[in-house]
Amino acid sequence: PVEIQQVIMNLILNARDAMIPAGGILTITANETADTTYIEVCDTGDGINPSDIKKIFDPFFTTKKSDQNSGSGLGLAFCRRVIDSHNGTILVESEPDVKTTFKITLPKF
Repeated sequence: PVEIQQVIMNLILNARDAMIPAGGILTITANETADTTYIEVCDTGDGINPSDIKKIFDPFFTTKKSDQNSGSGLGLAFCRRVIDSHNGTILVESEPDVKTTFKITLPKF
């Protein structure tokens, strides 16, 4: 549970950073079926450049702008590792300047 909490907190902090200074809306949803839990973290921030989507889970890759508190590029790599270790998936969908949604799927054991 603590690792999943850390994943969600990392996604929330990234969403906050993406919405500074203009603001935006952060939405967290969760639902479940008999054998799967689904979690989505969506923000209406800057979005992710399409050319960066394939790299965002790579260690040390960051999309943070130099005028923000620069990230280490380890947050999303950590998220992927945790979700993978729980036999789940983490996917991202993003529209630049519109929204970004991270979708987590976890099997129930």
